[in-house]
Amino acid sequence: MPQPDYNTLSPAELQALLNGPGLTPPPGVTPNLDNPPNKATLARCVIGVFLTLGSIFVLLRVYGVLFVLKKRYMSDCLMVPAYGLYLGFTILLLTQSGVGSFVHQWDYRFRDLGHLFFLFNIATNLSGVAFLLIKVMILLEWLRIFVPRGTRNASFWVSTILITINVLFYSAALVAVDLACIPYKKIWDRLTPGHCVDSKIIIVTSSAINLLIDISILILPQRIIWKLHMSSRRKLGVAAIFAVGLLGCVAAVVRMVVSIQYSHSRDETYTFFTVCVWSVVEQTCGLIIFCVPVIPKTFQGIQASITISSLMSWKSFFSRCFKVRRNWKNTLSLPRAESDAIHPSLYDRLDGDVCTPLNTLTPQEHLASHTDLPRKSLGIHQI
Repeated sequence: MPQPDYNTLSPAELQALLNGPGLTPPPGVTPNLDNPPNKATLARCVIGVFLTLGSIFVLLRVYGVLFVLKKRYMSDCLMVPAYGLYLGFTILLLTQSGVGSFVHQWDYRFRDLGHLFFLFNIATNLSGVAFLLIKVMILLEWLRIFVPRGTRNASFWVSTILITINVLFYSAALVAVDLACIPYKKIWDRLTPGHCVDSKIIIVTSSAINLLIDISILILPQRIIWKLHMSSRRKLGVAAIFAVGLLGCVAAVVRMVVSIQYSHSRDETYTFFTVCVWSVVEQTCGLIIFCVPVIPKTFQGIQASITISSLMSWKSFFSRCFKVRRNWKNTLSLPRAESDAIHPSLYDRLDGDVCTPLNTLTPQEHLASHTDLPRKSLGIHQI
């Protein structure tokens, strides 16, 4: 894409360019450079919801792998950097939404575009590597689940070919994006002398490659599941778990559509942010697809832990109750020999060295026996 030569401008013309709109507005549209309309609140809500959703599934996967299955695989190791890049990408978009998201380029001053395009370049690199890792770890997970070790069947070769295409394409695409302008700084600083080529086609191609891989991710498990020797009801349940890949396909289709719109638009600030938002949606779907096979086991482990904790809590509660009861009983009752040595029994009267049962006394003698007893003994009798 040819770039205008700004070095031929006089200082006054250059200053006017920097303070003017970043793009010539459509006919009848007046640039709003001081308070441009935007959709920052909508962007924060959408990105925040999908970031939260993706993080919940990742945490459930981590819990299931570490504390339920107690096994870690290569795909789980890839999940760590993939989630880190996904998190960095979404946080960058949330930070940018504070500046203003879905703002038309003619509502930015030209001098402010450099910082914005710099953030776009970082977002492109983060998103590209995140997509690469997410697709690879899903396909590795499918190989682990559906292809027995040492087997070289059709599913093995399809998954291996897709992994190879994914790695080679994204590696080449990221290099091409970062070499789109010479020197590198000209990618975001349009005043820097140099030349650039149109790299928008790379974003469109990446969305098409993602759609191809997402369709394969959806079909591969279904092909194997319906050949398993199990009841139709159980097949349907397992197939439903892996059919979550349909979400990724829908997100990939929409992202490809908005990428094509971006490639044909000069309003880069508005259309690129649309591509970024749908990239977040597609990456979140990818994380969910990867985590879903472990989720049932995770919930079983959590339920078992809650049940065991509840049983232990009740056991501890009853143990404390019985202990308190024993202590209370021991506190209230003295040993028989010690009690009789200190105070006469309420059921006996001490006549010299002979104990007479109270039920043999007359009412007058019974009343007199209570009067003769120490106050402390009466207290214990009442209890």
